[in-house]
Formats: sequence, structure tokens, C-alpha cells
Amino acid sequence: MRFFKVLHFLSLDVVFGAILYACFFQIILVHSWPSYSECIVLGCAVWFMYLLDRWIDNRRVVRDDLHRFHLRYKRWMQVLMLVLLACIVYLLPKIPFVEIKFGFALGVGMLVYWILIQIPLFFPCKEVFTATLYTSGVSLIAFSHTGFIFSFVTLWIGLFLLVLLNLGLFSWLEYNSNSRRPVNILFIVSGAYLLGYSFYSQDWFICAIFLGTWGIHGWIYYFRARLANRWLGEIAFFSPLIYLLYDLF
Repeated sequence: MRFFKVLHFLSLDVVFGAILYACFFQIILVHSWPSYSECIVLGCAVWFMYLLDRWIDNRRVVRDDLHRFHLRYKRWMQVLMLVLLACIVYLLPKIPFVEIKFGFALGVGMLVYWILIQIPLFFPCKEVFTATLYTSGVSLIAFSHTGFIFSFVTLWIGLFLLVLLNLGLFSWLEYNSNSRRPVNILFIVSGAYLLGYSFYSQDWFICAIFLGTWGIHGWIYYFRARLANRWLGEIAFFSPLIYLLYDLF
């Protein structure tokens, strides 16, 4: 338990989940694995963005143990961000130019996001912006091969809804909201979409991965609704590991 908690505080659970889902998208849509360089750059970029986001959050208010951890080790986190940037720059020549181009566009989107959430009018949309950027980053490697084909879009929407569910659920817990309605709507919409996708695609193994991630969040929401269980929600995004191991062996 302590091991997973440390992973969560360092945001490594998010990084591993992002890499696993990126491989999942690539294998389903392109029928090949991404290169080691692509996986490492994606992992470093996601990790850097999450560390930077925690640093920005701590400039306003320290809300929970996770943010207090980042505040306590602020200097180490800043050094780590520099190391991650150095790794990204070093590996960029090994990345296809089209992925660098899309990655730059996402970086601009992230900058716009950080500016917008400083405006009170846009702050309630924080989770939607974050889910959009995360899903786009995770699916970027596959998208560089496929473009906006129908199968890509349907998978993208599925992952987007799961990420939004994760963010919405734990924001509800973080801010101690008394209204369950927004989270209930997210569960219904995401569950209905994933079931519809299951019957449309008829690929039950892929659907089980999505529904497994959804089901873990449902279990947390109805039986373990505590902010301390956030790490379980992040570990839920390790579910593609089952599919990837099946593809390997």
C-alpha cells in the first residue's frame, strides 16, 4: 500500500497509465508497438506536466497530502522537472517529426489551459480541459499514424470519458461537495457510451479493459468514497496491461 501511495504522490501512476494506454491505442489501431523512445518521451512529458501542475496549484493553496508532499520536496521536484526536460530534448531527434508537431500543438494547448484556469469563469471547466489534453497526449502516437478515422475517434471518446470520470469523482471528494448529481451523470453517460461501444465493436476483450477501469471507479464511488483512495483510481488505468500481456504472449 505504501509503495502505491509513493507512486501516486510522485504522479508515477499517471505516467505508467498514460504509457499503457498509449501502447493500447497503438496496438489496436496500428497493430504495432510504439518505440521505446516514443514511450519514454511520452512518459517524461506527462510526468513533467503533472509536476508543473502541482507546483502551480501550490502557489495558490495547499489542499491535501499530495500537494503538501510536493510543497515539502519542492526543490527536488524542480530538479526532477529539469531532468525530465533534458531527457525529452535528448530523445526528440529519435521521434518522428509529425509527432513533434502534434506535441508542440498540445504544449500550446496546455499553456492556454493554464492561462484560462486563472480566470474564475473558466475554472469550473478545469477537469474537461485536463481530460481533453491528457487523452490527446496519450493517443498522439496512434493519431500520427491514423488521423481522424472513426475507430480512433470512438476510442478517444471512451478514454476521454474515463479520464473525466476520474477527475470529476475526485474533485467532488476534494471539494466536499454535497451534490452527487454531476458525478452520477458522468457515471451514467460514460457507462452508457462504453456499453454502446461494446455492442457496436463486438470486441469484448477491448471493452472489458474500458469497463474494468469504469468499474473500479464505480466501486470507489459507492463503497470507498474517500480522497485517500485516489491512488486506486489512478491504478485503474493500468487495466490495458492485461491486453498488452495477451498481445505479447
